[in-house]
Amino acid sequence: MKEEFYQRLQNAFVLVRHAYAENEAVGHNKLDSAFGELRFARKNIDKKSPAHEKRLLLYCIDTLFSLVAEGDRQKIHDFADTVHNMPEIFMGKRNYHSFRNEIKTFRSKYGEEYFSGFNKVFPVFNKKVPQNALFYFTPLADEEFKANHPKAYPWLLATAMIAFLLPMLVYGMVLFCCGAPNSFWMIFGLVGALIIGVGLFNIVSAFVQMYLGHTVTIVCLLLGGAIVAASMFLMFHPMGLNIFDERAAVHVFFSFLVLTFCVGYYFFFRDGFSTWLKRKKDLSMTRQDKLKKGFFNYL
Repeated sequence: MKEEFYQRLQNAFVLVRHAYAENEAVGHNKLDSAFGELRFARKNIDKKSPAHEKRLLLYCIDTLFSLVAEGDRQKIHDFADTVHNMPEIFMGKRNYHSFRNEIKTFRSKYGEEYFSGFNKVFPVFNKKVPQNALFYFTPLADEEFKANHPKAYPWLLATAMIAFLLPMLVYGMVLFCCGAPNSFWMIFGLVGALIIGVGLFNIVSAFVQMYLGHTVTIVCLLLGGAIVAASMFLMFHPMGLNIFDERAAVHVFFSFLVLTFCVGYYFFFRDGFSTWLKRKKDLSMTRQDKLKKGFFNYL
């Protein structure tokens, strides 16, 4: 979905908030138009969006209509005031955990049944890479989750680091116990174990709502496992010892590794910085694209 879609949805929430505020006069036509926008959004929310975030926005729309049916004007105003910025989640401007204080205030006033479960830590296994995935690679994402879950943060961080390092530790222990020869293929296998660690790290990241999708997990586990298996074969099997010239393999492998790292770092830095400019400096992607016109400006 385009950003304009969620901006219209945000404007609809704002209009409902104004319509039910004291000393505010909003025409019936405008209010009906706002309700129409909410109904349209209810049917057309992007299916590719992360499941938990999509469920939250659907909950906001459905609950608002339920409150309108009840007729408590103050509650309707307070709820619309709480959720009017929720569409910014889909625009990549906020993480849904950043609404914790607003949700807590509303629940303390009107009951704990509202937003039940949304302010707790639990895994979100979205199938595909979320639209705001680049935000996960910025310090802001880490700061937001740390601020909203100060107690769970150190435990989840420790678990993620264990998941990341465990395959390399296990691989090293296996080589030590099996009396592996001093070979370059040990490093090759260590890289495979590192890739497996990335896949496990991604699974743990689901608990901090930063899961990059099933594809990343499956590719990392399968690719890392294949590299580890190949390294073990090349080190221990008689046939494997004579397949490659080890010195040439070292040169090719490390050249490929350095080039891949440099290219990946460059594009991750660019995308992460673009996301930061959008969130913190309110510099839209359209504006950034215009500034990048021309070869030297793009670089």
